[in-house]
Formats: sequence, structure tokens, C-alpha cells
Amino acid sequence: MRTLATNFRVHSDVVEKADLVDAGPSGTLEETARRLETTGLFRILRRLEPRPVRPFSHQTTPTARRVAIVLDTETTGLDPEVDEILELAMIAVTYDERGLHDVVERFTGLSEPSTEITPQITSLTGLTLDDLRGHTIDPDAVAAFIQRADFVVAHNADFDRKFCRRRFASLSAKPWLCSYRDIDWRVFGAENSRLSGILGHVGLFHTAHRAMADCDALVEILAADRWSTAERSPFASLLASLGTAKVEIIAGGPTYAWRDQLKRRGYRWSPGTTTTPKGWFVQLAKADADREIAWLKSTVYAKEGSPTVRSSS
Repeated sequence: MRTLATNFRVHSDVVEKADLVDAGPSGTLEETARRLETTGLFRILRRLEPRPVRPFSHQTTPTARRVAIVLDTETTGLDPEVDEILELAMIAVTYDERGLHDVVERFTGLSEPSTEITPQITSLTGLTLDDLRGHTIDPDAVAAFIQRADFVVAHNADFDRKFCRRRFASLSAKPWLCSYRDIDWRVFGAENSRLSGILGHVGLFHTAHRAMADCDALVEILAADRWSTAERSPFASLLASLGTAKVEIIAGGPTYAWRDQLKRRGYRWSPGTTTTPKGWFVQLAKADADREIAWLKSTVYAKEGSPTVRSSS
């Protein structure tokens, strides 16, 4: 007998432990889920099912001529100067001003690294050296896949872009948009900007952390049909940032006492790389940077020091 937990996660403000709910012989899982939701006591998260591929040859609307690339990588570490890409996943998807629509093509590639993979990376990505041995990612195949796309979208795009820039000139030539930094998800009701958190806000969950699974998650949180009732969609906010000059601000030094305030303002901690200092960093539109620097100088650095500021290409 199937249970609701097979395809759903159940969250309740009343029940501390989400017991398995019997769908019963008289109803489907979806009917049971809807009955639970109508009580107001439960919130149902449905398992994300990847959108089917509808090839370009099957596209008939003007939207099909506008294509974005949703991208994610798995890597051996955090430093793009010394670490390597293990996996590259991309989804070509049609879009308009409201959001993403049809998946038209998928690309995934594995790459054997030049060094061993740490157990921590294997735990995070699910990839072992045996999975990667003998594999490489063809730059020409990447270039062909993204040729008709207008831009690339990634969650925390600065991370993926720096890794891709070293290996794939075609990706470096495309404009990049960041769904983590360029959308204020709190405006749309999400508690935070983490991919899993936003996915939960739209009623979905996914269990994998492989690159393609995260691409599918990003497609869903930017999909037009997920925000049909919103006055302005998250994707519209993202498009508005296209071509906007960006500045990266890194708050290093004596910042421990300010960590909560920095996190609330959208900063993320970086342990540093061979070319960047460790500290809390945020990427902002150049027009907003002066106000943020003034806040830092009046608070975090009121007594001494100053943030690091640099252009983000």
C-alpha cells in the first residue's frame, strides 16, 4: 500500500512528527494531499519532477526564439584558481518577461580531476573518482549547446562563472544573471535565498545535490507558472539586472560582532581564495554600492579599517 510520504513531504504546525499518511483505497495521493491542505494544519511539499524536453522543432510560439541557459557546477573546492570542475549541467529553456517556460534541451558532462577528491566533496556531490575517471567536457560541445542562448542564469553565479571562465570561452562571452543576488526573495515570501528554501516556498522539494538536479530546481523557482498571481515575477526582477554594472564588497577584519546584521543584508561568508581575502561579501549594483559602503563605515568600520571594493565583471 502506498503512502503519502512516497511523493510528498508533510509539514504541520500541530503534529511534531509527520507520520506516514495512508492514501487509502478510495483516493489518490494528490486527493489526500489536497484534503490535508484544506484543513489549514498541513503544508504539502510535492517532489520536483523535471520538466520534459520539448525540442526546438516542437516549439511554435515567439517565446521559443528567446532562450536562456540555466547552469550549475560541482567542483573539487571553492577556489577557482586551483580547484576544478567535476560536473557541468545546463538546461536550455524558453523564456519571456514573466519567467521560464519550456525545457528544450539538456547538457551534462563529467570531468576527471587532476587530483584526488576529498571525502567531503564526495559527500557533498555524490561523485567519486571512479565516476569521473576517463571523462572530460568538450568545450566545442558546450559552445554548440549555448549558441542560441541570450544569457546564462545560475544560483550564486559568481562562483560558477569564475570556474567556467577558465575552461569555456563561449560561456565567458555570455551575459550572466544571478538568481541568488539579483532577486530579493523576501519580497516574494521566501524566508531566505537558499535554493532549497525557495523551492519549498513554491511547494516543492528535491533530494539530490547533483548539478542537473539543482538546475531543475532553479528552472522551477523561475518558472512563469509558479508566480502567475504575483504583480511582478522574480524573473522580471532578474531581467531588470541584465547589463547593470556590479560591485563586489568584501567586509573582512573585525566583523564577528556584525555577522548577523551582515547576513540580514545579504552578505555571505567566504573563506578566501588565492586571489581574494576572506570575509563577508555581497555583490550590488554599482548605483547601490555607495550607500552600502557608507553603512559599513558608520558601523563595522566606525573605529578602524575599511571594506574591500572591486568591480565585478
